[in-house]
Amino acid sequence: RSSVAALLQGLTELDILLLDRRTQTYFPTARLGRLAGWIDQLFSVDPQVLALAKQLQQATLETVTLATPLNQALEVIDVELGLHPVSYIATVGQVVPLWASAVGYACLSMESDKTIAEMHRRSAPGDTAAPSPAALATIMDAVRKTRADGYALYIGSVASDAATIAAPLPVPEGARALAVAISGPTSRIVANERELAREMKRAIESLNTSHR
Repeated sequence: RSSVAALLQGLTELDILLLDRRTQTYFPTARLGRLAGWIDQLFSVDPQVLALAKQLQQATLETVTLATPLNQALEVIDVELGLHPVSYIATVGQVVPLWASAVGYACLSMESDKTIAEMHRRSAPGDTAAPSPAALATIMDAVRKTRADGYALYIGSVASDAATIAAPLPVPEGARALAVAISGPTSRIVANERELAREMKRAIESLNTSHR
C-alpha cells in the first residue's frame, strides 16, 4: 500500500477527510476547517498594515513587500508590485535570507545582540545560509546601523541588480515580527534612498499613531 493511501486513510480515520465511496473522492471536513483556523489567524495581517504597504507603493511607485521570519529566513506574505515599467518582481511565499537581506537586518534589529548570537549558534551545521563568526561580526555592525538609522539598505540580496530598503513594523506583544520593504533596481533605490526612507518612516509613524 502506498504511503499516500496510508496518509489519506489516516486523515479519514481522524475525521479530517471524508471519503465519498460512490466517487472515491476525498473531501475536507468541517473539523479540518476548525483545525486550520489558527493558520489563517497566524498569517492574517492587520488591515492597517496592508494599507501601509499600498500607501508606500502609491507614494514611491516601487514594489513593496511585507515579510515575516521563517526559521533562518523570511517569507514574503504580501506584495504590492511596483508601478514603474521596470520594477522588482516579488511573489507571496518567496523566501528571503535572514542573514543577508534588508528585511533580515530589519527583523534582527528588534532582537538583542545576545539573542542574535544565540540564533547564529543554533544555525544548522553546514547551513550555507548561516554566516561564519567573522561574517556575523559584520552583520552585527549592519544591525546596529539599522537600529540607529531606523531602516536597512541591502544591495543584491535576491537579485544582483536589485536593492531593498526595509524597516521593522510595530506588532502586538507575542506576535510574529514583521518587516516592510521597498525594492527596485539598484540605481533607482540607491539614488532615492533618503527620500524612500523618509516615506517609509512617515508611514510607520502614522501606523504607530493609529495603534496608540
